[in-house]
Amino acid sequence: MSGHAYAPEPMIGLADYATDHSRKSMRWIPKRFPFLARWVGPLGDRGEKIALDFLKQAGFRIIQTNYVCPIGEIDIIAADGDVLVFVEVKTRRSDVENDPEESVNWHKRRKLTQVARHFIAHKNAHNMTARFDVVAIVMPESGKPVITHFVEAFAPTPR
Repeated sequence: MSGHAYAPEPMIGLADYATDHSRKSMRWIPKRFPFLARWVGPLGDRGEKIALDFLKQAGFRIIQTNYVCPIGEIDIIAADGDVLVFVEVKTRRSDVENDPEESVNWHKRRKLTQVARHFIAHKNAHNMTARFDVVAIVMPESGKPVITHFVEAFAPTPR
């Protein structure tokens, strides 16, 4: 090992992103919840639009996109017949080693479950059956995106 100390790269601030990326491609979670602020970027936005079109073509009725509450966010809330479906969309470039669905770990499933419970409580949807789906999208350099829909990808986590 050499005698050089590790020095992390300096943090990039919002002002730096504003010069590198158009504001149109940036989607910020509402300023009412600054602790939820995150940058999704053009890849995530494209993936969510692709997933939305895919679900519509599959016969889902879209109830809401990007549902935000103080607990977190759910990308898409839809109805599949009489079942309420909470959909997490994960998009990756084809040069990334892991599959998109692998990033929906236990912590993410727990957060999605909490947000879904918030939605159900505030929309008075207690009488509906619900499930959690994941739409994984891999975007190749050229060609069509590869879409994988995991129906009932996971069960709700315990409180």
